[in-house]
Amino acid sequence: MSLQASHPIQFNRSFPVSSTIFLAVFVILSAIFAFAPTAAAQLPPPNAPPSWGQVPQGTGACSVGKTCADLAPAMIRDALGPSPLDENVRALAKILSSRSDPASRESRAVNWAVEAFKRAGADQVRTERLGPPPQTEDLVAEVRGRDYPKDYVLIAAQLDSSGTYPLATAENAAVLIDAVRVIHASGNLPRRSIRFVLFGTGAEASGGTSASLEGVWAYVRQHRAEIDRIAAAVVVDAAAGPADGYSLGNRPDMIANIRSALEPLRSLGIRDFTQGLSLRSEVTPFWLEGVLTLVATFQEDATGAGAHARADRNAGSLSPSELEQLKRGVAVAALTAYALADAESRIGPRQSHSQVQQAIQSLGIEPKLKSTGLWDEWQKMQAHTAPDTRKRGTSPH
Repeated sequence: MSLQASHPIQFNRSFPVSSTIFLAVFVILSAIFAFAPTAAAQLPPPNAPPSWGQVPQGTGACSVGKTCADLAPAMIRDALGPSPLDENVRALAKILSSRSDPASRESRAVNWAVEAFKRAGADQVRTERLGPPPQTEDLVAEVRGRDYPKDYVLIAAQLDSSGTYPLATAENAAVLIDAVRVIHASGNLPRRSIRFVLFGTGAEASGGTSASLEGVWAYVRQHRAEIDRIAAAVVVDAAAGPADGYSLGNRPDMIANIRSALEPLRSLGIRDFTQGLSLRSEVTPFWLEGVLTLVATFQEDATGAGAHARADRNAGSLSPSELEQLKRGVAVAALTAYALADAESRIGPRQSHSQVQQAIQSLGIEPKLKSTGLWDEWQKMQAHTAPDTRKRGTSPH
């Protein structure tokens, strides 16, 4: 018996039932296939990391709802866990301890560091050849802030190509590179930008403290118009040992703000905030320009334990305890920079020329500034600016 009616049932006088069923199936399948790519794109890959879907892709392109205190535990775990830190130290130390001339070492080291910062997740990486011949080459890597990207916290180390302390230089540079990785992996952006700067010392740098800071002075001269936008300048120097706090360069007015902002670092032992000033620090020229500076201080029993004291060691040869110390330095660097950059309001104002002069007198360091050449460099800078036309903390952010 045939199952087909001799006169098919009509629907709206146009479509037979069989055609209607086929059309419905077609519509359903089309909808499924159209939705499938979108659904698949929203599913995390196998074994996705906690920050999947939140990794920064530029300004404002990630989750920003967490405070530094919220992020601190995960950032510390990331810094102390598996990382390319050891590999980076060995690679850079090998370049810096090579027998090539200082100019060649500097060029190779800078090129290596540019790629390393990019791999770590920096939003922008560039080099700046500054100053009169022989020029220094500074490397600037930036994590862009979400609210005030033109304002920034600067965290620095020197990229010394002289070959004097290749291991210490490599360790401090690698710590900053890994701090970028930790911040990037957090999936969050701070309110302000963070600039990680490796200052060149110049291939022929010699002649005292001022000469060794030529890359810093060159940066300050080149970026003079934006100095007001630097909320703070930081040096961690993880190669020197385990830090226990920061010296603030005679800024007692900043103690409360800094202690509050860096509260998430107490678990790392960052608890002491003093008023001293190291003239050999990478941020001394910024201090002379009135910028708030934070220079890491170290436990008394750490004297002689840092990479400067083991400069004759095989370049890049790290013991497990030394690697652990550097990883702790990564956590300190990442959290310090992030906390200061993410503060709800600017951490502190820039000081005027007269306020800096008063601090110099209070600290009794004018003779040392003159003997190291820093005084002359500072006076050259001031010659281009009327002493008290500088506004106090021009940037409100």
